[in-house]
Amino acid sequence: MVKNDSIKLFLIGAAILFWELALIRWLGGSIRIVAYYSNFVLIAAFLGLGAGALSGRYKISIQRLILPLLIICVLVGPFLGSFFSANPVNTDE
Repeated sequence: MVKNDSIKLFLIGAAILFWELALIRWLGGSIRIVAYYSNFVLIAAFLGLGAGALSGRYKISIQRLILPLLIICVLVGPFLGSFFSANPVNTDE
């Protein structure tokens, strides 16, 4: 792996910036309303990075929590998504 700390820090920073940009562009292209509020995606990315950096100093391993949180999101997401649907219907015809 990379031995020099400055090169490692540069590569981590470049990867973070790449994934932030990819997330903003992908969500903006997939969900139209998010394209108007792309700063919320940027703020969420920074909050996630900050939470990840702060959790690094504690002994609690977040890796064992990823699978249960992912399962909860997959199960609760469609339920919460059924409350609101913004599919415009053209009634002019």
